[in-house]
Amino acid sequence: MPGLYIADSTSVTMTLEQDGSFYGNLYSSRLAYEKSFLKNADLQFDNLGSSLNVILSGTTLKAGDFEVASPSVSAYADDNTMELAIGFDEYGSAGGKGELYIDSRIYRDSLGTLVFKAHPLESYLKAGKELWTLGESDIVLTPSELFIRDFNIRNGEQAILIDGGVSRNRSDTLRLQISGLDLGLIDDFLPKNYGIRGKLDGRAFVTSDMDDVPGMLMDFRIDSLGVSDANAGRLMIAASIDDNGEDINLIVRDIIDGRDALSASGVMFLDGRMDITASADRFPLNVVAPFLEKVFSSVDGSISGGIRLQGDTQRLSTVSQNFNLNDASLRLKMTGVNYTVNGPLRLDSNALYLDGLRVSDSDKGSGTLSGRISHDHLKDIKLDLGLDFDNMKLLDITAKDSPNLYGLLRAGGKASVSGEPQNMRVDVDLRSQGQGNVHIMTGEASA
Repeated sequence: MPGLYIADSTSVTMTLEQDGSFYGNLYSSRLAYEKSFLKNADLQFDNLGSSLNVILSGTTLKAGDFEVASPSVSAYADDNTMELAIGFDEYGSAGGKGELYIDSRIYRDSLGTLVFKAHPLESYLKAGKELWTLGESDIVLTPSELFIRDFNIRNGEQAILIDGGVSRNRSDTLRLQISGLDLGLIDDFLPKNYGIRGKLDGRAFVTSDMDDVPGMLMDFRIDSLGVSDANAGRLMIAASIDDNGEDINLIVRDIIDGRDALSASGVMFLDGRMDITASADRFPLNVVAPFLEKVFSSVDGSISGGIRLQGDTQRLSTVSQNFNLNDASLRLKMTGVNYTVNGPLRLDSNALYLDGLRVSDSDKGSGTLSGRISHDHLKDIKLDLGLDFDNMKLLDITAKDSPNLYGLLRAGGKASVSGEPQNMRVDVDLRSQGQGNVHIMTGEASA
């Protein structure tokens, strides 16, 4: 299987007794599939005591960006009854641990309907200094019904509650209630702390009726939303299913300093299509700064304008209106230069167009960036960009921040970038301007 890796030292043993009982063990220093892996995997299994018993443990489990230490899974099955226990330590950027216990059963009811019933038991998840508890509840699933009784996760005044059901055979309502959920919890599951904050409150209902189409109503809000030092305002999301049961009406508002910094409304169709109109009014770019820090050491300014998204989500048609960068401040991490960018942008289904963006540095160097970034519905990206600049800083960084390349360099001229990102062609015609110096460390000397 492509992407599958099994360490050379992997061993498997199994013993089968004459009475039909068996027991065995698998050990591997590393089992991996693509970027996910389990270190020091130890699998023990047997059918002793007339039940099937499995215990899997390891020292590190990584799946995508999620990583935990000392993962363990214990499973037990006897006839139609099953038990599951999951444990782990030290996950996320703030550390933590957890244990989850579930009993379950598969059976047929008095009418011969196949029923799966899960019974979560008292469990816990520790995230940083926060302790979340999972209360005892019931989850019942049949081919025509889903019923949940008092599923609850709590941490002080924070709570996630699910209760009720949906059915093809009778009227019912499934309810979700979220109260005071601190979004800082998200950072605990990420490999890096982005300073995400805010409090989520709201509720959602899903209704079912054997004589009518399903219904849905959702209303959530996030107060004091922020990322790192950026204020992302108050975000409100509302949605409902039309009477025909095929369209989801969506409304989104992000209010910052009394204005709708971001708003969107439209329809999501259950067949995978959408028709959404969105607009931005000086939406702050520093909200996304923590996610761009590999390229930019600081991001500021804002963006305004409107956009409409239509069609199948795999091949969206996009049209923008009056998009504009407003004093967008971008400090390149590699060179230390802070550029301020102003001007119009256009976006359609084929490309992002830069219509003469004005670029300047902190010492009155200036330039104009034009061209387009072509794409086929956000795939097959190609660049065709040109920059004319005069007395502009190309390097302004100290040895402390960049010991291998530092100094001050100003230049004027032209530059163009074309082709695919992984195979770009860069043409530069420049001349140095003003005083400056550049130091390149080669291991023994500098130039």
